[in-house]
Amino acid sequence: WIAANENTITAPTVLCLAGKFDNPLQIWSKTTTALLEVAPTPGQTATFDLGTVQAADTNPNQYWSDSGGISIVDSRSVEIYGLTVENYTFDGPRHVPAGIYVTTRSDTKNTKQSKLPHLSACFLSGGSCSDIYIIDNTVTDITNRADENYTTKSFCDNGNVAAYGVAVIAGGSATSQQLQHVVVEDNTVTG
Repeated sequence: WIAANENTITAPTVLCLAGKFDNPLQIWSKTTTALLEVAPTPGQTATFDLGTVQAADTNPNQYWSDSGGISIVDSRSVEIYGLTVENYTFDGPRHVPAGIYVTTRSDTKNTKQSKLPHLSACFLSGGSCSDIYIIDNTVTDITNRADENYTTKSFCDNGNVAAYGVAVIAGGSATSQQLQHVVVEDNTVTG
């Protein structure tokens, strides 16, 4: 639903979820300024219990190989509220799991959105990626097991072996503010 509708939203919209999900939630290139809020259905819970990172979990326009259980990439006007992300993992430097991941890139002049890498959709009309709210979520057990694998010594102390609970990263070389008005508040990150 998000992929099909994110850029036709003209008024604040709440997408209510309930139950367990085993695939990541991805918001990639939402350019409309009307707020999209993703939250649990009132009185219910929404849990993303994800398992191992898959190649399809990473947006090919991203600057790195980071993969969010909930990803907000090159987007504006998004709120993630009250969700749980858990058990997202990888073993090695090819992918970096993140419970909730917010990013944008600004270092390319390519404006064709069908060609990679391309300029973030937020910048196409002189705008910015902005108004992102990550509020009251729970993130648990987001891991990269490579450091536990002592037979692969090249992974130990390797800066490319990582995992994030909540990550907000602006990538690229532009001197303008690439990511503006991001609120990360009252989240719980463990494990």
